Amino acid sequence: MKDYGLVVRDLRDNPQSGKSTTELTEFTSGEPDASLFQPPSGYQTQEVHVHKIQCGQR
Repeated sequence: MKDYGLVVRDLRDNPQSGKSTTELTEFTSGEPDASLFQPPSGYQTQEVHVHKIQCGQR
């Protein structure tokens, strides 16, 4: 997966935390489905306005 800069398998053996394996199990190239980045239906957002207040300087 050099073209994408991805590590397919990472094996670590640490005396303090033990052995660990991280492995890439699924990969799809290309643009992801835009719906994955949309909030769920019924989700509401709220705008919060912050007013800066100057503090006294020493």
